[in-house]
Amino acid sequence: MTTPMTRRTSSPTRAPRRLIGVVGAAVSLAAVAGLALPVREARAASVESAKVGAPVEIVLTLDSDLPAYDLAWADHADAARAALAQQAIDKMDDPAALYLLRLPQVPVAWRPLPASFSTVSSASDTGGRRRSVAVARAAVRDMTGRAIDRSRARLGRIHYERDLEAALLDVVARIRAQRPGALLSLDQFVKPESYGARAGSYRDLIGELDFVVLRMPAAAPASQRVRSLSSRSRARVSAALTRGPDLDRALKMASPPDGLFALVETGGEWSAVDDEPLPEAVEAAAAGEEMQWPESDAEADADSADPPVLHAPDKPAPDPNDPGSFDGPGDDGPPIVIEPDTPDDHGSAGDDAPPSDDGGAGDDAPPVDQTPGSDGAGDDTPADQPDADTPPSDDDGAGDDAPADPPTDDQPADDDAPSDPSAGDDAPTDGVPGDDDNSAPPPPPADEPADDDDASPPPPPPPADNDDDTTTTNDHGGSDLPPAPPTDSDDAPDDDPPADAPGDDEPTGGSDDQPDDRPDTAGAAPVLIGGSGFTGPTPAPAPVGSGPGADAEAIARWDAVPYQTFDGTFDLGVVAFHINGIDRVEFSVDGGPWAPVYEMTFNERTGVWEYVARLDADEFDDGPVEVRAIAYPKVGVPRVLQDAGDAPGERSMVLFADADGSLPEKVYTVDAVNGDDELAWVGTPGAAFKTLRSVRERIRLDITPNQLTRIRLKSAPGGNTPAGVTLYDFAEGGEGLGEINNDRWIIIEPAPGADRDNIVVRPNGQNFRFRRWAIRDLKVWAEQKTLIGGLQNQRACVWLDGADVFSPYGRFGDGRDFFGAAAPGFDRANTKSWELYDMWMRPETITGGLYLTDTTVRDYPSRMAVVATEMLRGVRIERCQQDAMVNTLFVLNTSIRDVHPAPDSGQHPDGWQFAIAEPNTGDMNIVLYGVEMLDVEGQLLFSDRGFKNAAFVNILGVQTWDKAFLTQFGKESLPIRFDHLIFDHLTLPNSRFTLRSNVAMSPGSEFRNVLIANSVSYNFTMQDVDHHREGVVYRDSHTIDGTNDLGSIKQGTHTLGNPRFVNGSLGAFDPARLDYRPAPGSPLRGRVARDDDAPGDLRGARRRDKASIGAIEGD
Repeated sequence: MTTPMTRRTSSPTRAPRRLIGVVGAAVSLAAVAGLALPVREARAASVESAKVGAPVEIVLTLDSDLPAYDLAWADHADAARAALAQQAIDKMDDPAALYLLRLPQVPVAWRPLPASFSTVSSASDTGGRRRSVAVARAAVRDMTGRAIDRSRARLGRIHYERDLEAALLDVVARIRAQRPGALLSLDQFVKPESYGARAGSYRDLIGELDFVVLRMPAAAPASQRVRSLSSRSRARVSAALTRGPDLDRALKMASPPDGLFALVETGGEWSAVDDEPLPEAVEAAAAGEEMQWPESDAEADADSADPPVLHAPDKPAPDPNDPGSFDGPGDDGPPIVIEPDTPDDHGSAGDDAPPSDDGGAGDDAPPVDQTPGSDGAGDDTPADQPDADTPPSDDDGAGDDAPADPPTDDQPADDDAPSDPSAGDDAPTDGVPGDDDNSAPPPPPADEPADDDDASPPPPPPPADNDDDTTTTNDHGGSDLPPAPPTDSDDAPDDDPPADAPGDDEPTGGSDDQPDDRPDTAGAAPVLIGGSGFTGPTPAPAPVGSGPGADAEAIARWDAVPYQTFDGTFDLGVVAFHINGIDRVEFSVDGGPWAPVYEMTFNERTGVWEYVARLDADEFDDGPVEVRAIAYPKVGVPRVLQDAGDAPGERSMVLFADADGSLPEKVYTVDAVNGDDELAWVGTPGAAFKTLRSVRERIRLDITPNQLTRIRLKSAPGGNTPAGVTLYDFAEGGEGLGEINNDRWIIIEPAPGADRDNIVVRPNGQNFRFRRWAIRDLKVWAEQKTLIGGLQNQRACVWLDGADVFSPYGRFGDGRDFFGAAAPGFDRANTKSWELYDMWMRPETITGGLYLTDTTVRDYPSRMAVVATEMLRGVRIERCQQDAMVNTLFVLNTSIRDVHPAPDSGQHPDGWQFAIAEPNTGDMNIVLYGVEMLDVEGQLLFSDRGFKNAAFVNILGVQTWDKAFLTQFGKESLPIRFDHLIFDHLTLPNSRFTLRSNVAMSPGSEFRNVLIANSVSYNFTMQDVDHHREGVVYRDSHTIDGTNDLGSIKQGTHTLGNPRFVNGSLGAFDPARLDYRPAPGSPLRGRVARDDDAPGDLRGARRRDKASIGAIEGD
């Protein structure tokens, strides 16, 4: 009889055993006696056993200094896994055998990456490496012979067990695809805690194995047995020999998990043991039946009448003879390549004029009488112009409408309290499910019909002697960058060129030559379907198309705080921009199908227009889920958001599903006035801790994997300070505390019923030492030079949500503290106040990101108020004396107000500054989207250091003094290089905007892939225009005073003069004149087709089809 190999699946009725492992040495009576125990047919009635042959040990190696890197993080991970699997497959020729795979080069836990290896590389008989101290080699090499990417490896160590498990699961799956039914185990990876891995590691991997190994120690010679035992012991040993080995005890010692059996070695003999029926293959092999490998999945698929569906159900099936017909995710064809339309020829360069002065406009910019004309030849598109019959407005704008309310700090919804009561986000609420006190604003209104003046064609240009205070120029140059979009998006044909077929492993939602087949995603986010987990890094898709901007990478970031928990739906957003526009963003969760999203929609959870996909907790097992995304430009380089990425913002989004409510959660209460640490430590009902030190040490002992922890602070009448405030000091005896490597957030929040205005927390650097911790709805006393720190090298995260961060000493260091006494002062004559506060957090210790949502930072004397944060959303920064934001990489819906230097300091604080030591850096992936800067006594946006990939969209900036400072990028004295900058829908009415360089002084200065579009500024100038003409486009914008001779970089329609705001000051900052909406008749209205990459304005309103330029759409 021939028996096919089959595996036994887990029993649905047996509870899994969590403590599992290979047991290296077992202790039993016979073993202690040193006796060789023969295997008897008789066995304990509680177990099943069968005598089997010794397992076949297969050693799997890679010719690499760090094989874990090749398997988990390298670009060639797929090849590395295939190589390991093939080694095993080649040696698995006996269907009746049990196979024990060994990976001697791959530890179960991270080992420190050496600074250098002293090695001589040569292939051994096992395919590994021999090491010698004879030759020193600095580089650590992967299996391809290349030096490994150390930063990627260091990032990988944070999730070493998780990433390695995914890789080994893939290896096992490949083996089983060719050797179905094979009985496998992996040495060391069962009971990995014994080898230094974190508790709970490799559970999924262990579930895919078949057995654990228990090796009994070798027996002593019989001659030693007699001399070493007493007469009573000899009697017990004799009885044991009669009974045979205690297999029931051995099974308990091996402790296999559900679905696995124990393979026990005793004196060179092997037995398969379990308390359930053994797999049929084991029983058949023990009975001597002939075995054969079952049909593999590939063979079964070949014989199947219905091949697997690789395409979306609503599209035609792909033709296997036509690679271009495949449009789904997977390895279905070559990479997508979009061939662009024939690019325009270069136009003639304009004169290289020096930058102009700030012009003759006064505070309110009187009309400029200028004859309309054209700076470039060959333009055949009529210009949109203001109504010539509209009388000139006064110097400050049209109309007396009341100024619009500026955005408040509570406008955007935060991550942790979605309006959907079913969404159980991680961030703290009052403990009641569905808390919606931070619910999102209502959705924006639907499109309204355009005003008559918007819908009608523009009138002809005014005559040269017309008194109207705006002039129009229609400029179209020959830059290499993309031309202006059509003025009517509704009627314009889709000019997207056809796409080639998608490539191997490239997730894609379909070919680009069928725009009409795209789903209508407006208002409906696709629900993501999970898979069985990613098996490795997602390959970076090939660049799309060619031509201008084709080498620019998409700018994209997650708009969510990671590690949150959701028990209902969770709308997850990605903000993405590109100089050529974004075609789509694709999402995948846990290796499931990639879902494309083709346009931005308003995400009610965040209050942001973005690319949105929906997660439903009911679709997942309770626990972590990993989401990845790819932003595809229409032409350009896609960006992959995943943990394998090294650039800022390139991480997977990890969230926790908890639909069944099975994830652990623990709440601790602290009462600084009436608490008792001793009673709370032993769990006395109703007892609260008194100190934060005690509660965090209790948490360190109690913490379990995937546990959400809440620390709730009580207030007390009279508090514990002379001012009546209840103060919680993080530094109270905090030295020497151990680290807490928690998976989910540890949240510090007010207790239910507490007076949050009466509670103040005072952090102190690293002393709290949680891996992921949040402060919510509390006042944060920013007294220390270092306010917040995390765990170094642990991808530590800190989240401030709904917090009020302030200094008790005031903006200039002369305020008063909570205790009513004068603040510790300083010698104003000899000390600058900001030197006391170099920065308010340590970014090098928060490698996983600092997140601020719906938080206020105020009255702070810091040189860097908010520095190196991963994300700001809904943040309000007020009354700071130095730069409001420095190196902040992702800013959404944020307001900055009242930024002034200390008196007589000679400083000029900036709204946003990028500051590093080196003249140039690489990919920074910066997004400022929906930012208001008002009353800033300094530069609004500033960088004299070069970088790549940044988008500044929907920004309103008003300086304190009229034209006192520049908004500027570049520097004459250094060879600064900028690549891929987008300035879209800016309103800077009293700021001079300039791009600076001096190629004669600093050869190598460069602006390339730069777009300034749909914007309003006092003026715009650019140095070395002719040198940069192929890399910069200035399009469809408005200046109050004018520009220098921009020559061929100017495209579309340019207008000049009074922008006619409803009631917005064009001179110095005026708090009574902050309404910067375009008034009826404004030359800003109805100018351009609505930008698909910015469909909403600064206030969140949807732009008209023929949209206004500037940050605010207007009524």
